[in-house]
Amino acid sequence: FDRDGYLVIKDLWDPKELCVPVPEMRGQINYWGKKEDQFTFTDLEGQVEGSLACYTRPQYLHIHSGIRLKLEKVIGRKLYNTYYYDRFYFAGQGLALHADRPACEISITACINKTDDWPIIVEGRKIEIPIGGALLYLGVEDQHARPGLYQGDGMAQLFMHYVDQLG
Repeated sequence: FDRDGYLVIKDLWDPKELCVPVPEMRGQINYWGKKEDQFTFTDLEGQVEGSLACYTRPQYLHIHSGIRLKLEKVIGRKLYNTYYYDRFYFAGQGLALHADRPACEISITACINKTDDWPIIVEGRKIEIPIGGALLYLGVEDQHARPGLYQGDGMAQLFMHYVDQLG
C-alpha cells in the first residue's frame, strides 16, 4: 500500500453481510436513522446518472468501524471513520475519472455483487475486485474511474471512507 498507493484485499468482509437486493428505484437515498425506513429520497444521483446511491445504510454502520479496524492493521495507521455509501450500477453506466474530497483520504471500494467484470482504473492501472473483496486506495490522491460502460445486469459497490488520525 505504501509503495503503490493501493492494495487489493481479497476477503475484506463476508459478502452475505454486505448483500442487499437489487433496487427498483434510481436516484439517491440518504438514511437519517438506524432503521431501513428512516430516509429521504431524491430521483437524481449526481455522480452516475441512473444509478442508485444509498448514504449511511443502517446495515453497514457496524461494518464501517469493523473494516476500519482491519485497515488499521493492514496499513499500520490509526484512522477516523468519515462516511460510507453503496451504489448500484446498471448496464450502460460509466464512472468518469476523478479524485475524491478530503473526507476520502483513505478509502475502500468493496464489491458486494456483480454480474460481469468491470475493472476500476487507479492511476492508469486496471484492477478487478472479487465479490467480497475490496480495493484500498488513496481517494484524494489517486485519480480513479471505471472504463467504458458497464455491460452486466448490475453491480453493487460499497464505498467506505476514512482519514488518518495524524492528519
